[in-house]
Formats: sequence, structure tokens, C-alpha cells
Amino acid sequence: NVLEWCRDLYAEYPKGKTIDPKGPGFGEKRVARGGSVINPRIDCRSAKRYKGVPDEKDIVGFRVALTPVWR
Repeated sequence: NVLEWCRDLYAEYPKGKTIDPKGPGFGEKRVARGGSVINPRIDCRSAKRYKGVPDEKDIVGFRVALTPVWR
């Protein structure tokens, strides 16, 4: 249950079928996907998109990631 900032800038999806639509080339709002502990269960999925500015303070959560160590 983690809201994750994405590199994409936010824009509404185009009408009709698309595969991996690209965001706009400029803008201030970025895409955040998923949900955190403050969101309803139905919104905690990767297909759920929010828009916002990455330095907003109301995003709650963290993600644990492991990086393999090559020897």
C-alpha cells in the first residue's frame, strides 16, 4: 500500500484504446500511482492515478527496495 511518484507528467488519457500513452512534454503536476494507508482499499492499485507536485507533504508511506550485491 504505497503511493509511488512516477516520472510522467499528468494529463488526461486520450479517448479510445491506447498502449502506454505518453504524458505531456511540459507541466507541473506529476503522476502518482497506487495508494497508501490513507486511501480506500479500492484505490490501492497501480492503475489508479493521482496528480500532484512531488514536494507535497500529505503523501504518506514508504517502499522498501532491495538491491542485489554482486561480488
